[in-house]
Amino acid sequence: MLRLEALGPLDLRDEGGEPVEALLRQPKRLALLIYLALDEPTGFHRRDSILLLFWPDRTASRARAALRKSLHVLRGALGDDVLVTRGDDEVGIDWQHLSCDAIEFKAALADGRTLEALELYQADLLTGFHLNDASPEWEQWLDGRRTTFRTLAAEAAWTHASTLAEAGQVTEGIKWARWACARTPDDEPAVRRLLGLLGDLGDRAGALHFYDAFRTRLRADYGGTPAPETQELMREIRARTASDIPGLPPPDQIVEVLAPPEPIRERRRPAPTPAATSEVTPRPASSRPWRRGRLAVAAAAVLATALFLWRGALEVPIAPDLVAVSPFRVLTPGLEVWREGAVDLLTRNFDGAGPLRAVPPAKVIALTPGESSGPGSADNLGEQTGAGLVVFGSVLGFAGDSVRVTAGVLDRNDGRTLSAVEVDGSADRMNVVIDSLTRALLRSIGTVRRIGSTRVASIGSSSVPALKAFLAGEQFRRRTAWDSARAHYEAAVALDTAFAMGWLRLGEVNAMTRWPLPLPGGPSNATGVLQLARAGRFNRGLSQRDSLQVVALSSLAEWFLRGKPDHLAALAHQAALAATVEFPNDAESWGVLGAVEANLEEAAVTTDPGVMAVLERSMALDSGFALPVRLALDVAGNLGDPATMHRLATRYRTLDSDPASRAVPTAIATLFDPVGTAATRQAMLDTAAIEVLWPAYYTTY
Repeated sequence: MLRLEALGPLDLRDEGGEPVEALLRQPKRLALLIYLALDEPTGFHRRDSILLLFWPDRTASRARAALRKSLHVLRGALGDDVLVTRGDDEVGIDWQHLSCDAIEFKAALADGRTLEALELYQADLLTGFHLNDASPEWEQWLDGRRTTFRTLAAEAAWTHASTLAEAGQVTEGIKWARWACARTPDDEPAVRRLLGLLGDLGDRAGALHFYDAFRTRLRADYGGTPAPETQELMREIRARTASDIPGLPPPDQIVEVLAPPEPIRERRRPAPTPAATSEVTPRPASSRPWRRGRLAVAAAAVLATALFLWRGALEVPIAPDLVAVSPFRVLTPGLEVWREGAVDLLTRNFDGAGPLRAVPPAKVIALTPGESSGPGSADNLGEQTGAGLVVFGSVLGFAGDSVRVTAGVLDRNDGRTLSAVEVDGSADRMNVVIDSLTRALLRSIGTVRRIGSTRVASIGSSSVPALKAFLAGEQFRRRTAWDSARAHYEAAVALDTAFAMGWLRLGEVNAMTRWPLPLPGGPSNATGVLQLARAGRFNRGLSQRDSLQVVALSSLAEWFLRGKPDHLAALAHQAALAATVEFPNDAESWGVLGAVEANLEEAAVTTDPGVMAVLERSMALDSGFALPVRLALDVAGNLGDPATMHRLATRYRTLDSDPASRAVPTAIATLFDPVGTAATRQAMLDTAAIEVLWPAYYTTY
């Protein structure tokens, strides 16, 4: 049976699981197959309706000829059994020979299998799919289908969230409620439902942040304000105290549990009299915000610790479905790229497999400078990341070009190592070896976790030379070696011109890391914008995280190239937001959201302080990730914040390994150094080249 994947990036596989390349390169004929599969009512479809959808501008005879040719091509690629006809005027699909995740999604909902349906909903229908010569009728049909599936998914998520909340699993219920709201951002009753859940849990900060984001978007998109009942709900949430939260002890009991007697007595001393206050030497005004910040942090820490104690937890709990993939031991020279390459590929495969989520590769690499050496180092990585499952393994070359990959999984919930998995294959088909390893590891994990049906995501290329070049580029990118990363990404897309992630990374490096320099022959980010747009045209079969990032950045690039239409700005922003909802602890997803919001100033999706908050979140999640620091420097310049500019420039120059590129943040740090002298600044201005001074000026003013 052939397999059509339509929820998320489009994918079509034959009975052996191989891509049906003959059709994947023909978007219009794929679109015809999609229409036959997903139009409603299901069953047979009249040829006249198909002609109006795909060839409305052709004469009747030419349109029918085009349809006959397209059906002939589909039968040649799919076999004679998939498409069936009824008389001369109707065409349909024989579902005994084709399966489709979108059809299974609706069947699961109809049967009340809500969680199974949500597992099938990888992302919005046909994420990133685009027809260059699409008719308005096709666009309208596709938008309608996407809206229908998105609404069904949101309703299912709310059903699941309510079930979890009623069972006492409020935190998990809120996760699904956020997921539902991200699918239907204009559904204000759903917004109130989520705000109510957050308020009941006592997450007042989370409720305020979500409400402010909703109010800002409502004003920007529609020039409106939240409904009176929404505003009233927020007033109630703002007025709540810890004693109003169901299930929490009174504040005095929290203090008695946490603090020793002396600090409690000290904190409860009466306020000093005015006379006594006048005798106290006040702190400098500049120190007061910091002091208030420390008190706020301390108070937050007290409340958080109280919550843990109240639930009977003395230690931070392990996240049972979080997977960390440790760098593999490479036992044979010449295979070193797979030390981190295995982390990149396996992480993509595990992320979103049933309930599993994966620790981002950059975080793992930063925490493990050496190779994995077994369960001991795996347990250490698990402690640092909170992962309940840690994968470790080795790569061995033998018998010429053969390779053996061995891996095990440490289950930190009970401290045992699941059965080891060993896969042999050819070094020039390492992508197949890693996919086989993934399936074997998922079967092993399935003995202790409910994984359910899932699919192995692709990194987007079946060319192993292109894949190796890309993975080497990833390693240089993590180390902020932009030129080396650029060279490897260029090699990857030269070897596979349809490599979406290769184009994405190449465009990202060219568009976001170059310092602006308007000189003849100087570097330009225009090439990077074109490369980002190209990535979106090959967005097929990727993991959900990769696909959302491709949609966000390629839509942003298309927004620039097509005259800044509103619908592309909305698509870029929605995809970036969805990535942070799905992967809230992923620095790259927050960095992509920051990049999108920083560039959509004209679309008024947020403010500079809002962009800075997003980028600070990305930097907090991964202190070694340079791109958000680079973007935040521009935002700090817009805000006219010299202290932040100095802090960010100092941080960025410690991350950038290129002396020439590092000269620009060094100049910015010198200009805004609070303890620097005028002579030092003047000396820098007198000696620096225009290639340094112009970017520093452009970035900060």
